[in-house]
Amino acid sequence: MGNLRSEEREELYKRLEEAVGRTAAETLIGAIEQLIARETARALSDHLRALHEVVERILEGHERTRETLARLIEAQTQMGERVGQLAEAQLRTEEQIGRLEAAVTQLAQAQARTEERVTRLEAIVEQLVQAQARAEERLERLEAAVTQLAQAQARTEERVTRLEAIVEQLVQAQARAEERLE
Repeated sequence: MGNLRSEEREELYKRLEEAVGRTAAETLIGAIEQLIARETARALSDHLRALHEVVERILEGHERTRETLARLIEAQTQMGERVGQLAEAQLRTEEQIGRLEAAVTQLAQAQARTEERVTRLEAIVEQLVQAQARAEERLERLEAAVTQLAQAQARTEERVTRLEAIVEQLVQAQARAEERLE
């Protein structure tokens, strides 16, 4: 994931080797691959950290739901123990059923909120995937820029070599002129 594909690496190496030589090409390719690996690892780490936080929140919600269910089960058990007096037990049962209905409604609402959160999380994951694609595009543009810079450097070195030759010729001409003047 963090390395250049084989054909990309070969093409880039060939161009760099032509432009700057074998050692510099290997160094540049190594640096590019390290940069890609670091950026990929960083992005993946960020994505995993965000996902971990989401999972933690879901687990917390699940734990609260479980605790609520445990309380509901305890209330139901207590209701069964109090059925001794029929009239009062009937009223208490109806009241508890009302509370249970409210709790179930709350659980249904909590489930709906959880589903909304999952939907938002899916949207976030999609955004992260798109961000990763944009990062890969930026890396490709950087690779192209490095190639252009290497080519420009090669042209500059050729010009400097030509200028050095001209300066050498001028120095020799100056020396000859000075000899002729003497």
